[in-house]
Amino acid sequence: MSTSRDVERWTGLPYLGAIPRAQARASRLNPSAAVVEYDDPALAASFKNLHATFLRECPGARVVALSSAVPKDGKTTCSVALARTSALRGHRTVLLDFDLRRRSASAELRKPAAVGLLEVMSGRARLDEGLYFDGFTPLYVLPASDDLELVRKAVVKDVFSSPMMTELVTVLRRRFDYIFIDTPPLLAVADTRHIAPHVDAFLFVTRWGRTPKDSVAAAVDLLKSTRTPLAGVVLTQAPPQAPPRAAEKTGVVARGVECDPLSDAHGTLRRRSSLDTADSRRLAGG
Repeated sequence: MSTSRDVERWTGLPYLGAIPRAQARASRLNPSAAVVEYDDPALAASFKNLHATFLRECPGARVVALSSAVPKDGKTTCSVALARTSALRGHRTVLLDFDLRRRSASAELRKPAAVGLLEVMSGRARLDEGLYFDGFTPLYVLPASDDLELVRKAVVKDVFSSPMMTELVTVLRRRFDYIFIDTPPLLAVADTRHIAPHVDAFLFVTRWGRTPKDSVAAAVDLLKSTRTPLAGVVLTQAPPQAPPRAAEKTGVVARGVECDPLSDAHGTLRRRSSLDTADSRRLAGG
């Protein structure tokens, strides 16, 4: 898919915008860092535009999951960048890494996971022990676990369909304004379909001009079967933006209002606030 018409024809969903290929060397290594490093203005602006479009298209949605049909389509980069942008805008925001097998968001943020999502859900640790600061923004992160045996057991027990999943999301809703979830690719495993009942909206991410249209259509159909609201589709790694008239013809212009530059890109990090002890203990079973 390479145009808004492709998106609407093959998925029946709104086109939310395009994320261009990173141009700066640092951004190519870690594209989501563009929202704090500003070495790639076009990339940073596209993430801010996407965040603004999300707020406009999904009023009231607080738990937002991002997924794709196949790996390497850019869903993790978009998850991290949107969560960072939300935190920099002053919203209390947490990012959850629910891609248990790849742990891509945890790797991109370079977060240790001696205590992470599965330790919290299994009752081995309290919620506040599993949350980490991003380090570059006031974003909280609940990384996936590095314990492969715990991951194996979680997959076998279908942890995302358990009562602990419901309780985790309920507790996080009390503490945060927005919860962004990086989920596994839809055509790879069934986890994302089990996560769907717990979210307010899905953003579907696909790579510009690469991911087969049939794969995208099949993945979107799976999401539609969950009856979870689908915000729309984001195209990633699009060519550098063409002049306005030419870009309109190709459908690559990002949708959404232009945001004002962030007033304090490297804003002073707020101290990690203590979480509600009673709820944390209850979540951990302690």
